[in-house]
Amino acid sequence: MATMVGAGLPITRALEIMVQQTENPKFKNVLKSVLKSVEAGKTLSNSFREQDEVFDSITVNLIEAGEESGNLEVILERLAKELEESQALSTKIKSAMIYPIIILLVIIAVILMMMFVLVPSMAEIYKDFGAELPLITRVLIGMSDFFLTYWWGMLLVVIILGVGAKYYLGTETGKNNWDKIILKIPVVGNIAEKMQLSQFTRILALLLSSGLSIIK
Repeated sequence: MATMVGAGLPITRALEIMVQQTENPKFKNVLKSVLKSVEAGKTLSNSFREQDEVFDSITVNLIEAGEESGNLEVILERLAKELEESQALSTKIKSAMIYPIIILLVIIAVILMMMFVLVPSMAEIYKDFGAELPLITRVLIGMSDFFLTYWWGMLLVVIILGVGAKYYLGTETGKNNWDKIILKIPVVGNIAEKMQLSQFTRILALLLSSGLSIIK
């Protein structure tokens, strides 16, 4: 979009080309709505504002500042760079989390295999001995029996907790409490805090350099 605006194309023509090139059906419909709004005489920022499920307030305010200052091309380029940097940071974080997640899944798989396969087999062998088993062994066999007997109940509890957690974290209170927990976790909290500060300072610098007042 920045390239086309910089080349001197009218906004409507640039949007028409974007509609033709966009493969995502939902986003194509969003751009069609934006194009119709611009053709009806509204500004690009107001047209984007009508599609608030896609374009956030920062994007809309930046484009509005670009329209008012006559630097729409520059604003679009800066916004694109900011989005690319945010995406790159997000990709790095996800890549760094792959290894711990794999380790966690392996641990869970090993525990389940012990409870459902290994321990029951050992329990059958121990029964033939007729000797009194150590406390830890008895506890392990008891846990295995519990898993084998009530696995459906445990699965149901996990599903209910998962649905409940998803609903709770969807509320404002849930989000705030979850973020508080994240920030208190050693190492993870420090990384999360630095990520938020990094994003805040980058976006604030972008807004200020675009001509918006510090209050806005």
